[in-house]
Amino acid sequence: MKDDDKKHPSFGTISWGRVQGYRENMFMSSLPHHNYIEIEIAEARVERELNDTWVSTGKHHIRVALTENQFAQFITTPGRLPGIPCTISRLGGKLVEQPPPDEQMVQFRYELKESVKGVASQARKLEKSILGMLAGKTLRKGDLKKVLALATATVGDINSNLPYIVKRFNEHMDTVLHDAMARFEGHVKAKLERLGIDALAKGPKQLMGDDE
Repeated sequence: MKDDDKKHPSFGTISWGRVQGYRENMFMSSLPHHNYIEIEIAEARVERELNDTWVSTGKHHIRVALTENQFAQFITTPGRLPGIPCTISRLGGKLVEQPPPDEQMVQFRYELKESVKGVASQARKLEKSILGMLAGKTLRKGDLKKVLALATATVGDINSNLPYIVKRFNEHMDTVLHDAMARFEGHVKAKLERLGIDALAKGPKQLMGDDE
């Protein structure tokens, strides 16, 4: 029989592990993943029997999935606000549906297309005004001011909108690249660990290259 069994709302366990399995969508990640990290928090209880004490896990509170890159940021940047993105996969013991596909790339393309469309429209107006001035017999000061205003607006759009969108696009691509590199490194690490375990299972002689 158990000598003691203690439970309290503050008792809990936390664990993490590397998962080999396909996840098509992860929050704030543009890539599908075959390797990712899971962190789980659960309630716990202290059990004692035959002069031995151990902790057992009870109801699972939450399980989250992180890409290799997100996990690296999580453990290396404490206090970062608003926090590192993660994908909640289980909450209160219930499965949570997968997040929708990340559409940042689609959004960037749309915003860039709309910005270019706006600049092109301004440029066409500028061209039309200049052609109208050239077709006239005289150049009026008012016409020159209108053309100058259009030219200033067009240059302003080019200098403000496009560089910002390109900057945000490059930042997103950096994140995608780091995510892909971390995923590749995690895959290689998992393979090397597997090879090491298989080699150890064959025995010390084969591991040292001694076939005798």
